[in-house]
Amino acid sequence: YQEGLVNFYSDTPYRFEACVMTLPRHLQASLRAAVLAGKRLHCPAYSLTSHPWSLATQNSNQWVLEVLAAVLARLDTPTREAAQAWLREHGYEPTTLPIGLPTQWAGPLLRDSIRFDDQPEEYRRRREIRTITVDSVFDWLQGPQSPLRDFASEIRRIPLTL
Repeated sequence: YQEGLVNFYSDTPYRFEACVMTLPRHLQASLRAAVLAGKRLHCPAYSLTSHPWSLATQNSNQWVLEVLAAVLARLDTPTREAAQAWLREHGYEPTTLPIGLPTQWAGPLLRDSIRFDDQPEEYRRRREIRTITVDSVFDWLQGPQSPLRDFASEIRRIPLTL
């Protein structure tokens, strides 16, 4: 399913902000092919707060990152398990959101796209919800543990605001 930015922004976002990241040319063709074959990496159970190492749910940032990981790892048969293992081995760190227990309880009742049942109980009790965000993806790709650090000059973050 493809959706234009008008629909994306009409979904009451926190900020009217988007970013475009360009990747090295040598990855672009592989990434295009992986996206087209990305059904193996897609989980139909969507959760805005999907845990990064969960196979039960997935958010849109997670799908993008897992497809990118499958390309970077050169996985012959890409699976979510293999992509997530590769991300862990290569230093990806998810974002930790401070979400209290009342919100964890009420969130799923108010919006069906919010779920916390795939978050480890120990983190939930500490109000530490780990998830994949755009910021954590950019930080990892532009940080010292990036698998693309040799191509840092080719990776650009272009903020777009409305």
